[in-house]
Amino acid sequence: MKFALKKFVLLQIICLVWAILPLITSAQETQLTANIEWLMTKIGKVDVDKNSYEQNLEHLEDIATGMLRLIVSKTDSKGKTGTEVFEFHLSDIDKNTIVRKVSGKMLTVNMTTTNQQKLVQLKKAGVLQNYVSDIQIVVGDTDVAQEIIDKLKETIPLSRSGQMQWANLTEALDWLAENVGTISLGTTEYVQNFIYDQEQDHKISFSTQEVSSKGNVTNNLYEFYLSDLTENAINFQIQGKELSAKIVTKGSRKYIKYTSNGEVKNYTNNVKILAHNLELARNIINALRESVKYYDPKDVSFTSAEQGMIWLAEKISTVESGKRRINQSIDFNTKNFYTTVNIQNIDEKGSIKENQYEFYLYDIDENALNLEVSGTELSTQLRVKAKKKYIKTYQKKALGNYTSLFEIAFGDIRMGRQIISTLKYVLAEISGEGAGWGNLSSAYSWMHENLVNATDGKYQYEQKIEFNEANGNTIYQLDKTESKGNNVENNYNFYLYEINTSDLNIEVTGSKMFVNIAVNAKKKFVKYTKNGIQQNFVNDFDMYFEDVGKAKDMIAALKYAVPQAEKTISLNTKEEAINWLVENIEKIKITGSAFDQKLEYNTDEVCKVTYTNIESDEKGKNTERIYEFNFGNLNDRLLEVKVTGKKMTVDIMTSGKQKLIKNYKDGELQNYGYALEIVVADSRKGKNVISALQFLKKKCE
Repeated sequence: MKFALKKFVLLQIICLVWAILPLITSAQETQLTANIEWLMTKIGKVDVDKNSYEQNLEHLEDIATGMLRLIVSKTDSKGKTGTEVFEFHLSDIDKNTIVRKVSGKMLTVNMTTTNQQKLVQLKKAGVLQNYVSDIQIVVGDTDVAQEIIDKLKETIPLSRSGQMQWANLTEALDWLAENVGTISLGTTEYVQNFIYDQEQDHKISFSTQEVSSKGNVTNNLYEFYLSDLTENAINFQIQGKELSAKIVTKGSRKYIKYTSNGEVKNYTNNVKILAHNLELARNIINALRESVKYYDPKDVSFTSAEQGMIWLAEKISTVESGKRRINQSIDFNTKNFYTTVNIQNIDEKGSIKENQYEFYLYDIDENALNLEVSGTELSTQLRVKAKKKYIKTYQKKALGNYTSLFEIAFGDIRMGRQIISTLKYVLAEISGEGAGWGNLSSAYSWMHENLVNATDGKYQYEQKIEFNEANGNTIYQLDKTESKGNNVENNYNFYLYEINTSDLNIEVTGSKMFVNIAVNAKKKFVKYTKNGIQQNFVNDFDMYFEDVGKAKDMIAALKYAVPQAEKTISLNTKEEAINWLVENIEKIKITGSAFDQKLEYNTDEVCKVTYTNIESDEKGKNTERIYEFNFGNLNDRLLEVKVTGKKMTVDIMTSGKQKLIKNYKDGELQNYGYALEIVVADSRKGKNVISALQFLKKKCE
């Protein structure tokens, strides 16, 4: 009940306001009329020294509009008379500028228009001379001057009731279409036409035909949309005798298409509509402002990303841009969002330039999608996030350099805006989630199947990768073939768990896309073979791609697999550790050399061992070295895997570099030493040797 009562009272108040509103307006008009009539009686003839000022204040049209004419005739001592006529609207006067001024023997009431806009017409002999911002009324008495000031300040707020009003967008636009017409300025006639297209999102076409006294004709056409305007950017512009309503776009963006005598000129950010008097100019401005206020922009809408992509494929098409033609097409794979854009530029001479761009739509940065204007052309940039060069290009069907951006063109501001908003909608709806793996085996399988052949235009890359799931050993084979047919076979043998996943990034150089695979701490733990011949160990290598999505997924697969791939030995007793070393310190062959190694021990003294290394060089010369030492004397903190060219070793030292290692060379006893090295086949074997030595160090101390 209380709610119903409050609602009833509120409705009564609203009805009362609407009932008394006409009475208030009528009272304002009555007061305005009375005040102006009072001012007309107070402004009259005034003699100042030898000059006489005959002044008459008149109203123009209906007195309630507040449009006034001040006629000032000055007659000097010689009887010469000059007359000036000021026509203005009271609402344009800034009441805070109305003051008394004294200059010699002359007392005046001075007033200025708001913001000193030149909205006062100054005429002489019935001919418009200029537009000004200041008006002076000559008075003969200070008290009268103050009375006039007070009455003007009281009257100005009442005069606004004379402005035209429109109930809706259509009314305002219809009024503009009917009232924007022909204007004569000096010897030039301007035939103006204002047309709006409701079906085309209220597109405005404003044309002017300038006809000079000599019969020269210039046709100008300005096309723009209400959505590009703001109320406060539509104002008077007065230049000498020329009065117009000037329209400036939001942010002064050059969104107004300008055509002169049938030739498309550079887009502009402003246009002016001429008027023959202040009232017309004022109402043109107000009608435009009301149109912008009432306008409710309608944009395309979709219920799915796929629907948006279908619309884009239809709308991104041929554009006539200045003196060239741009044939465009876009095609989407709606499952993985791989996108192909074909652009054919045909210049005025008929020369054709063809480009093709391939990319994943989800890589595009929506913040870079802005309507760009350059001269006569409209476009937007499709730019990859962080400016990554993930866009594959072709020129005349030949592979070009990867790029981070390209442009699509528009023939119309509205279409450009709709295409951009649709792209942003689609980007918000899709994601770049790649392949997924349930376990290490599935990640291995995916990498094996998806590391495929690639090209950069100069080289063909045949690639494959194999995994040993039991120990994490990985073999990557790369056959690199030049366009001339020269082939190089590369093999990289490494352990997956040694890869530095924090530095896995897609890199692009020209037309080549690759992922650099590097070992942690840049250790040279990758065994490299070229055309079947072992080369120096390296710390990195490259995998090649043509598809950035596959490259991203490969990085993701590696990041998933690397932490799970590590395999280390598990040791429980001294005997287990020493037996592992005996079995795994073995003969190693390196190009040009061989190392026949063995480790021996006495079962009664497990901690004391003999290490023998017979090295054979490429000439067949053998060098035998024998080392006798105790595991307990080793420095377990200085054990490390080292690489020198093609040879990988585990370097061993005694604690404090004590010379506790007995050694022989080719059967002859040498000086005691503190270091030796064991040659290993790969980094995993080296790390496990270190683990066994560290275990025995603790057990043998």
